[in-house]
Amino acid sequence: MAGAQPGSSSNQYVVVWEWYHDSFGWRPYSPYVSQSLERAHSKKLKKLFLGDTEPSLSNYFVLFDRMEQICSKSDKAHQVRRIFYPQTSPAGCGRVWEWCDNAGWKSYNMEVQYVIDDAYHNTASSQLDLSKCFPQLPYIIDFEKDKQIRKETKYERKIRCANIASYPMTKPTDQDVIITLADIKSSKTKRFMGKITSLVKSISVPNSPKKGNQSNTAQSRQPLPGPQDLSQVPGPSGRRVRRPSSDTISTYLSKDSSGVDSNENLVDLDTSKDQTMSTRSAQNKRLAAPDTKNDILRTSSYVVEPPDADCAICYCPLAEKGGYTRQKDCPVELSQCGHVFHLCCLEQMAHDQINQTGIRCPSCKELYGVYSGNMPHGSMKHYVRSYSLPGYDGYKTIEIQYNFKAGTQGPEHPHPGRLYYATGFPRTAYLPDSPEGQTALKLLQTAFERRLTFTVGRSTTTGRDDVITWNEIHHKTSKDNRNGHGYPDPNYLPNLFQELASFGIM
Repeated sequence: MAGAQPGSSSNQYVVVWEWYHDSFGWRPYSPYVSQSLERAHSKKLKKLFLGDTEPSLSNYFVLFDRMEQICSKSDKAHQVRRIFYPQTSPAGCGRVWEWCDNAGWKSYNMEVQYVIDDAYHNTASSQLDLSKCFPQLPYIIDFEKDKQIRKETKYERKIRCANIASYPMTKPTDQDVIITLADIKSSKTKRFMGKITSLVKSISVPNSPKKGNQSNTAQSRQPLPGPQDLSQVPGPSGRRVRRPSSDTISTYLSKDSSGVDSNENLVDLDTSKDQTMSTRSAQNKRLAAPDTKNDILRTSSYVVEPPDADCAICYCPLAEKGGYTRQKDCPVELSQCGHVFHLCCLEQMAHDQINQTGIRCPSCKELYGVYSGNMPHGSMKHYVRSYSLPGYDGYKTIEIQYNFKAGTQGPEHPHPGRLYYATGFPRTAYLPDSPEGQTALKLLQTAFERRLTFTVGRSTTTGRDDVITWNEIHHKTSKDNRNGHGYPDPNYLPNLFQELASFGIM
């Protein structure tokens, strides 16, 4: 196979940061820690405190000049390395292979995961003898039983393949190749690394001058079938496996810092100059819900003589104590709409709103405060195209692309700790590049920053739970109107403005 040309996808490799455990060998950091380490490395920083990314590692930092992880309490040092894997490896596809002991699930070393994943997806055998690649691992992996079996004792442990965030990608330099090959050759598992070695050697081919009649004969393995969605798909031997959604192929490094060294070797999915927005920055700006008496009183006033009516929250008379307190408290009147409630009831309502900020009047839905939602991390990009949408002749078209990856639900989601799935992403929506369409784009960007565009819940189209789904802000996802979700539709933009206004976005 001819050498890949610079800039081609074969130049893009997954980079994994690992630390050396005295008993278990090279252990990978999590994708998020690897991403932080890669960013710091590209900026030529001297030190990175790992606790800033992963609180459980608050006692550890990495010194890049020594490539060591140091424990701040004991001063014990562990070697650190930066190694590359193909895009089709588990690290690049958002998969992790794990085994279960008495303490719970533990991941295999990354090179072991690579071999297991390769055997699972690219061979017809239902078993893998790990000892043939790793003499220190006397185990049989049985894919039919989802078991790891010790060869001498036949003792079995459960195994699984789970979804995680993907590791960052980068374009390795020639020096990176030299270091990686040295790490491979010094590894206790070097017998297995023939495939990796040939792949890593091929990285430098585009930048290396040919000598004599030399030609590149390294053959890349066939890539895994592209991840499509999170439904069950057939695997080898008829076994059905869960594959990650297409948005988990790679986690790309951000380039949001100024005044640092160039990140020219980092690979970015988006090569255009169009605007990109991300909830990662928006979430940091999220306001706390108004769950204290003082916060609520900023938008209300006490009522000395309450009306002869019931509180719309607890259904108790306003002149009596509210349903959420043992003591009588003075009712309050909301400043904008004038509706009256027990103060304790408003406090309880605000406290229960763990998935949003701001409060709505229970009677008329008037919004108080800045309203935000529970949308997971993702990206919003837009492009201006030269074609016109039906009904908007003479105007170009704005294409909006939303993209998300699977992850773990937080306390603001329906099932904290459970996975949520990103099915059907990236999704594209369309606006006319007219004055009204440009206004709509700005308002949609605000909605995205406030985490209102999507939510985690049950899909109205598939009925599936724990998926990222639209959140009552309608988008046109087709150019034409054959399925009712496109153009022409003269009422769409006015209706969209009303929907956004209901979230306090005007």
